[in-house]
Amino acid sequence: QTQQAQSSIVTARSRLQEIDAKLKDTKSVAPFDGYITHKHVNQGDTVQPGQPLLSFANMGQLQIQADVPTRLSAPLHPGFTTKVRLDDQDRTVILARVAQIFPMADPTRHTVRVKFDLQPGAPAKAGMYAEVLIPQPGVAQGEMPMIPVSSVVYRGGLPMVYVLDAENQPRLHLLRLGESFGDQVSVLTGLRGGERILVKP
Repeated sequence: QTQQAQSSIVTARSRLQEIDAKLKDTKSVAPFDGYITHKHVNQGDTVQPGQPLLSFANMGQLQIQADVPTRLSAPLHPGFTTKVRLDDQDRTVILARVAQIFPMADPTRHTVRVKFDLQPGAPAKAGMYAEVLIPQPGVAQGEMPMIPVSSVVYRGGLPMVYVLDAENQPRLHLLRLGESFGDQVSVLTGLRGGERILVKP
């Protein structure tokens, strides 16, 4: 009878622990203060383990996540500081520090995912588009095409330029821009020498 009573106690404790675990799962505690940016479920929805319920943003420490082409990722390492151009009205340029470099490259896109920490007080917002300016050792500025800033158009926050084809028809080319020098801006990728572009009058 004593052994049976002890077995009943063990069974009851196991059930209590199971109930406590379920009660604990009814409450989620974020590891930092922030804001809810998106709600994935509504009250009464059936959810499964691992299913995201909310998107939560730490507005005090913003990061940029960029898929950097593998050929341009050589100078990057944790702690490396580079310039970032924000997609605001003033095209503000700020500093960002490499926080994490994913060890695997995307075999399809040939890119490496990199996370950058923005400097404190940066005039950025969650979800904002930004351009990461990655310096390339051994590439002289004079080797990069320079185009007028007025020729650059933006579609969905991405810089583009109209290039005339062999039939003088304008075609949009996606660009990756470098540093600005007065009314000129350098083009890292997206243009070849000898191509003709449209410039706003």
